[in-house]
Amino acid sequence: MTAFSAAWSTSVTKSFGALVLTLSRSRSIEARLITLPAARAALLDTMGEAYFNLGLFEKSEELYREFIASNPDPPRMAHALAIMALSDAQRGRHKEADATGARAVEVAASLPPNQRALVLRQRCNQQHQSTQFKAAIASCREASAVAAKSTLGPEDRALIASS
Repeated sequence: MTAFSAAWSTSVTKSFGALVLTLSRSRSIEARLITLPAARAALLDTMGEAYFNLGLFEKSEELYREFIASNPDPPRMAHALAIMALSDAQRGRHKEADATGARAVEVAASLPPNQRALVLRQRCNQQHQSTQFKAAIASCREASAVAAKSTLGPEDRALIASS
């Protein structure tokens, strides 16, 4: 390992640790400061996704369960369920992932094509992660078909097409 790569690795590790510490502190601050249900739900949603993106799936799931209990609007509910399904798949909990992913698609059925296509893309990824390849192909095709009827921007269309 070169001196540069060792320094870079140390820097990344410190940055990751600082981010996790910041998120942990924000959770305790959030518990004291956020009393409005809508603000609390928005914070839980944001923090749940942040923990998911960091690969901290258990913490993400804990926050999303609380978020879902707040009965969010259908687009946010579908997104939260889709993230939870991906989280379950990442942890090898394929049966739970499939049930949660199916629920996300069910909630998304009433959404506009833009939002529905993105949930279907997440379902495709979750099924792929769970080695349900035929189902994943069907979900990806459905996501592409729905996206074709939507007003999604080029970046989101490319994201769906690459699934």
